[in-house]
Order: sequence, then structure tokens, then C-alpha cells
Amino acid sequence: MNRLPFTPAMAKFFGVNQGSGVLITQLSDEKGRTAETGPAAKAGIKPEDIIVEFDGKKIMNNQDFRLAVANTPPGKKARVKVVRQGQEKEFGSHHR
Repeated sequence: MNRLPFTPAMAKFFGVNQGSGVLITQLSDEKGRTAETGPAAKAGIKPEDIIVEFDGKKIMNNQDFRLAVANTPPGKKARVKVVRQGQEKEFGSHHR
């Protein structure tokens, strides 16, 4: 996950209308290792997706995203809304 602030210029570049979100730069597996086989990847999320909503909650920054994930019970399927190449897409993701 990107640790840099998501700037208005980035929002414009990625086509994010709400002007904020979390840029996914890499995916990890259940143990936190970089991998394309973890829960997010299985749900269909890819690097360069911008997470703008998690389980109905608007995601404005990395802290919002971490809190939303931390407050989701293990095993619960959460809906994740992303912007990919200017298009909103919705995925279901099982929280580990």
C-alpha cells in the first residue's frame, strides 16, 4: 500500500472524483509478504487501484483504510469500491 499522501494531482491522474483514497502499489498475502495471491488479489484488486470505499465507509486516507480493515471481523466479506483507470469497480473481499 502507498505510504505517500494521495494528492489532488494524483486524484486527477487516476480519475478519482472524490479527490482522495488509498493508492494500492503492491499486494500482500495473509502473512504480509509481497504476493499476488492474498485476499485482496483473490477479490480482484490490483496494483494502481485506488480504494475509495471499504464496507460502505468512504476512505479518504491510509488511516481510514487501516481502521476500516482493523474494525472488520475476521472472515467477514467486505465490499471494496475502487477506481481503476477512471472507472469505479466494486469487489468482495474476505478479511483474514
